[in-house]
This record gives sequence, C-alpha cells and structure tokens, in this order.
Amino acid sequence: MKKRSIGLVTAAILSLGVCISPVVRAFGQPENYSADMVMTGEGRATQAKVFISDKKTRMEMMGNTIITRMDLGVSWVIMASENMYMEQPIDPKMALQTGGDASSEVERISLGADFVNKQPAEKFKVTYSSSRGNEAVYQWMAGGSMIPVKIASIDGSWTVEYRNINTAPQPASLFEVPAGYQKFSMPNMGQMMQTMQSQQND
Repeated sequence: MKKRSIGLVTAAILSLGVCISPVVRAFGQPENYSADMVMTGEGRATQAKVFISDKKTRMEMMGNTIITRMDLGVSWVIMASENMYMEQPIDPKMALQTGGDASSEVERISLGADFVNKQPAEKFKVTYSSSRGNEAVYQWMAGGSMIPVKIASIDGSWTVEYRNINTAPQPASLFEVPAGYQKFSMPNMGQMMQTMQSQQND
C-alpha cells in the first residue's frame, strides 16, 4: 500500500473524528437502527451510512468503514481495497467532547414546532455535561416519535442529519473486522504531518 494512500486515508478519517460515535448516538436515539447521515461543517458536506447496535457503531463513508466499539474501547478503520484495518483506542474524554452522550444530558427545553426536510419535528435546546463543563446543542425530534432527525451546534458551525431511519436489529457481523484483514499500525500525528508535508512538496 502506498504511503500517499495511507496518509490521505488517515488524514480524512482523523479530520472527521474517529470518535464520532457519540454524535451518532447522542441524546436518546434508538439502540438498534440504520440511517443515512449527512454531516456539514467547515464549508463541506459529508454523507455516510450508519448502523447502530447497543454500544457498537458502523459508519461507511468515503469508500472506507469506521467501526466504533465502545464496549471494547477501540475504533477500527476498515480499508476494503487494501484488505487492511487500523485500530485506535477511544479516549472517553474525547468522546464526550465530540458530541455528548444521552447519559450526560442535564436539561432539555422545547423551542416549539419546526420542520426538517419538510417533515414536522419539535426543536429542542439540549444541555449536556462534558469534560469542558456544560455545553448545548439543538436537536430536532421527528413528529409523533422519539427519534431525533437532526442535531446542530448552537453557533451553526456543524450539523448532523439523519434520513431514511430504519429501526431494526443489526447483524453482529457488521461490527467486526472482516476475516483475513491485516492490521496496519496507525501513524502518530507527527508522522502523519510529516507525510502530508512531504506529499505537498512532491
């Protein structure tokens, strides 16, 4: 596998955040479901397919797959084209900073009726505790249900939207490294920056 490919894949995954699972699962979503997810931030939009089963999350995006196992404390980046995977430990403090957790919610205030993709929803301001203190996000719950369809930062810098939500048990095989894949050591941040700088100078 070429170093350039490794650098680009690693940079893309780290820029989106391997520990994005708390955002996907935040604030009372069903424990078993799949959905299309659209994330916006820093002037760009990224689409992904997500699968949730209890404390396990699978996200397919950019031709790669991220499996987050909160029960094991690790995330795996699966690179199907290379038959390889990278493993990274999950830092619980970073996980909280990424987007909050249902168990850390401290206040929920209804802001009234609204629409998401022309569908009725109720908008809330949700305050949760993190390692940085109390923080807040906006959340939209689908009309007549307890399924959130959108989460957004208060300052509008990012949004996470869920579409085509299907609540159903998910196959256990979705949350495991495929058989026969080789483990590739995740480069540290210094190595990654050196690789990217080298590529830019080529």
